[in-house]
Amino acid sequence: MSYYNIDDEGFWGIGPEDEETSFSRKLAEAMDLTMARFPLGDPNDGATPMASVLYMPPGYLLWRHMHNCYRFEAIIKGSVMSGDRELGPGDIMVTKPNEPYGPYTVGPEGLVTVEIFSRTDEMGFATVEDTDPEQERWLRSLLDSEDPELAAAAKWALRF
Repeated sequence: MSYYNIDDEGFWGIGPEDEETSFSRKLAEAMDLTMARFPLGDPNDGATPMASVLYMPPGYLLWRHMHNCYRFEAIIKGSVMSGDRELGPGDIMVTKPNEPYGPYTVGPEGLVTVEIFSRTDEMGFATVEDTDPEQERWLRSLLDSEDPELAAAAKWALRF
């Protein structure tokens, strides 16, 4: 059995060394997010669920989007506004495949959540009709990045 703490040195770099995690990490870095990833089974099997621990800085705005899989999210530390509801430690959000959620505005102390995705191969996110157009333009602009890894990560994220 393994034990971890979010304050452990190296915690935020935990995750399989596969293409999906590499793309996710590169995109998260561009979005000023930090993450650790824990496959819940064979990391090479796209049907494996994945737990993702995510840190968002104070005041961060996460745009409205969706994933092509079931998603469970629990708030561990900090707070976030989702619509007119403030969520904090112990609060849980659940979405079905292709069910939009967000936008979120992170509270003054930042936010740590654990998201569990039902399938590793469906974790990429898709913008939706009412995603902030400026944020969607930013994401699409990464396709033309001079950094080939960032351009590939954007292509992976926008594949839905």
